[in-house]
Amino acid sequence: MASGIHRVRSVDILRGIIMVVMALDHCRDFFSVTTFRPEDVAVTTPAWFATRWITHFCAPLFVFLSGTSAWLYRQNRSISKGELSIFLISRGVWLIVVEIVILGALLHFGGYPFLFLQVIWVIGISMIVLGVLIYLPTSVIAILSLVLVGGHNLLDSMPINSGNEVPLYWQLLHVQGFSPSPFPTIVAYPLLPWPGVMALGYVFGRVLQNEPVNRDRICLVIGCVCVFLFVALRLTNLYGEPSGWASQERGAIYTFMSFLNTTKYPPSLLFLLMTIGPGIISLPLLEKMNGFGVRAFECFGRVPFMYYIMHWVVIRSASYVWLWLQYRTTDNLVFTNPATWPDSYEPSLLRTYAAWLLVVLLLYPFCVWYQKFKSQHRNWKLLSYL
Repeated sequence: MASGIHRVRSVDILRGIIMVVMALDHCRDFFSVTTFRPEDVAVTTPAWFATRWITHFCAPLFVFLSGTSAWLYRQNRSISKGELSIFLISRGVWLIVVEIVILGALLHFGGYPFLFLQVIWVIGISMIVLGVLIYLPTSVIAILSLVLVGGHNLLDSMPINSGNEVPLYWQLLHVQGFSPSPFPTIVAYPLLPWPGVMALGYVFGRVLQNEPVNRDRICLVIGCVCVFLFVALRLTNLYGEPSGWASQERGAIYTFMSFLNTTKYPPSLLFLLMTIGPGIISLPLLEKMNGFGVRAFECFGRVPFMYYIMHWVVIRSASYVWLWLQYRTTDNLVFTNPATWPDSYEPSLLRTYAAWLLVVLLLYPFCVWYQKFKSQHRNWKLLSYL
């Protein structure tokens, strides 16, 4: 059991790094939104591309590690499958409510008259699905998950995926988009293949029960296989990514950016291989690291839900104040027409990184306090949902 608990530390560190990097993407959105997509190699710059690309690791690794945490939660607390199932399903329902009510209110602050479905709703649904799947043998869960993760790109060419009118149910499943009825809804994160990603993370939890030498070796093998498959499939443009890479007239660096630029919404097979593979490789390395910075990441990783909520509170409030002081407007620029932006507005990576650093520094004392509070009140079941 001691070795299993030790492994939880590396999972928490990686999850903390994910949470911190995620805040960078949201600071870019709310403090330096651009008229172009930073990942569009035809118009972007290496700095804008890198700022966006590094954040691609966040959602896949977090969903994957959520499944791993579910496995570790059961092992460390010695609970039954039934108890874990109830916890996963109830927490999944809670996360969907949080997405619609709490996060919706934070985004509506400033005027967004629509339902915005982001990563939290996907995590919620995936937890509900996992709460059902855990009754199956682990091998069956692995097979079903691999089929979903590896085969969902076959849906890209379905006729229902074309045309101007995409039904809401298909957007919820597989196509990012906006639907005006039955009520205005932006589906930022289609559901597939996220339940498979979380279930694979749950299966991966078994790896962490091995002795340190064996589990580190297995992590390196799994991670390297993922990276190798990404490179091999990407080079051939055969399968796993709807947008092929191509040589760029702007130079070799842009060709390399094109090679790395894979589809996030929904995440293609290559997107998942590119992000989850290096994450798994990093676990043995993170386990051996120490120091204040590592402990800070570990702190964030132990209170991810509260960090997520509070980082939105801080970013939305700070951006609201900044827009008013700088431009005398309360209309956030993220979802407004660029034609209505203030004439003097210019996106700035310096402002993005400064806001990001401020957000993380402001959140750290709160997360330290909350982590201590949770550890002192382990018998409060409600805190397991927060």
